[in-house]
Amino acid sequence: MSSVKKLGKRPVRACTECVRLKSKCDRTYPCSSCIKRGKSALCAPAEEASLPARSNSSPLVDESGSVVGTSSEVRAGARSELALFRKTFESLQSRLSYLETLVGAASNAPDEIPSSSTLGRRQRPAEEGDANGRASKRAAVQTPDDFTIERNVLDSRHQTPEFVGPRGLPFFDPQIQDSAMLLPSARNIFRLFPSRSSLAAVGPTKTVSDVLVHHCMVTTGPLHPVASIPARTRHLELFWSVDGPAQYERCFAAWLASFFAQLAVGARLSTSDVCRTLGMDAAMLEELAGHWTDASIASLYYSNFLEQRSMLSLQAVGYLALSGRTAGNFRSINALVDHSMIALRQLRLHLDIDAVPAAAVAPATEWEIKASREIRKRVCWALCISHWLYSEHPLISPDEVKGAPPSVMDVGSTEKYGSLADFTSVAYLNFLFEIARLVYKTRFAETFSPHLVSTQRAALERLQQQAEQTFADFPLLLSFSRVTISYWILRLLRQPSPLRSPETLETARLMLREVPTLREHDSHHWMMLHQICAAALVVCGTGGKELADKTLELQGSDAHLLDAAEGYFVAASHNSIALKSLALVQQMRQPAVRHPEPSSIPFVDPSAVFTSASGATFDPTLDDLLGDTAILEYGLAGYDGVGANTSNLDFAWWS
Repeated sequence: MSSVKKLGKRPVRACTECVRLKSKCDRTYPCSSCIKRGKSALCAPAEEASLPARSNSSPLVDESGSVVGTSSEVRAGARSELALFRKTFESLQSRLSYLETLVGAASNAPDEIPSSSTLGRRQRPAEEGDANGRASKRAAVQTPDDFTIERNVLDSRHQTPEFVGPRGLPFFDPQIQDSAMLLPSARNIFRLFPSRSSLAAVGPTKTVSDVLVHHCMVTTGPLHPVASIPARTRHLELFWSVDGPAQYERCFAAWLASFFAQLAVGARLSTSDVCRTLGMDAAMLEELAGHWTDASIASLYYSNFLEQRSMLSLQAVGYLALSGRTAGNFRSINALVDHSMIALRQLRLHLDIDAVPAAAVAPATEWEIKASREIRKRVCWALCISHWLYSEHPLISPDEVKGAPPSVMDVGSTEKYGSLADFTSVAYLNFLFEIARLVYKTRFAETFSPHLVSTQRAALERLQQQAEQTFADFPLLLSFSRVTISYWILRLLRQPSPLRSPETLETARLMLREVPTLREHDSHHWMMLHQICAAALVVCGTGGKELADKTLELQGSDAHLLDAAEGYFVAASHNSIALKSLALVQQMRQPAVRHPEPSSIPFVDPSAVFTSASGATFDPTLDDLLGDTAILEYGLAGYDGVGANTSNLDFAWWS
């Protein structure tokens, strides 16, 4: 019997997909078979060496799908298939960035006239569209109902399905939100921090961490007492026991969000003593605070904050909402607060905590149970304050919040239960909560009757009388309470009465008289900057047309109050809110006759500060800081001063 001489290996004259599917190939790349299957990008010449070694007598997989080859043949076939998959994936990976660029350009491209090359093509009739396409078109023209608000807040993909970031987490439309939440093709949080270990690039040293976290929890703790000082101290000891970037991988992402939020708040509320201790100035700390705010928001997304609720995430949002806002991140934090309010309802934190069943794994002692409930109440109060005062949609009402307010734990139990009794006072938090409950009734009301305004004002004045007694020994908190109450009274007075009424002017003067106290304590809280600017605008606009015509000079006392306000903004000029407030006040004071003596206060060009994304400038009106600060609907019909001809949404003060 003669032997059979086998030929040598030769290249397979087919593409990879046709070889894999065992189909006929016309050996044109891309071949007609791959074009019909929609796999033109995968069509490439296949080489015999890259294919799995299959024997005609003993195939690896039979017709029923069962593996019939030997172990060595199966391993060799698996390796070759894996190599083929890796090669295909690498060829596609180089095209992903190009595809992402095209998708981003297509989503932002304006509607244009069809080119001449497409005019002669057959247009697809409407009846050829599928049912889903017609349904989506009908839904697009319908006006959203009230019940869709919560759905849209929970998942923005109902409106913008292309804005989906890594891990399937939704991002917000860049036309609505700011740079903290953008299209994945743009420079966003995940480009800044592509992994949790990359957070180490903006991580602080242990000294900076100890100083700023202590300042945030102890010195300015009454402004946002949403964390237990002893518990957080123990957490920090464990965190710093690990060296290197691994410390950011070995702890919960939600805890990192709370940690970076504390750093950002501590840096933004830093005093001159803190700056001297760290060897930095306020501008350097403000820049670091911006990086830490971005890191906190990135950590919230890495913890899947939109789906997995946790108290640590809510604590981080509470810190940022109460004391971490700037003109740039205001709306991003408002979006986080909206998500937090929905999480608060899902976790039932707004109910009476004592009536809520305990978790499956209860704390060890009764005191720890009380401490846990205390923190839950404080977080709930903080989120409700931020939501009722500055949100756009009322997702939860004050009537739905049940239970007694948070209070300081019994210090006498320290000897028995240890340092868990060391909690920050919540007097100012409860004070703000009562203000928010009152303000809620008018913020979302469509009509303002004189009776409603008078009732609300009387309630605010009674609350101020209580604050005078509560904060008698705390001058800074007392000043905070006076400014805040007066600000919301200004918001009430502008509804039924003339804008330049004497009571409105006197209320604004009362706010400006608190500026020396704020400067003495180096208080650069964003809320104080915003509200002092509102009071200064009221005093600036007392002259109306006469002031614009330069025929009336401000009273000496009012001029000194405005000078003090400008000096306050200059001292906090590292804050973007202070910088914009200074430009607003200076632009309003331009028509007035200024004092001849030289001033040490620099003049800020408003056109350089108030410039929209399109490059157009905006002349702010008096109503800029008295409107709803979440959406800031501008415009004042009866005002003849600066910026009277602007529309409602020409300018976003917080952008």
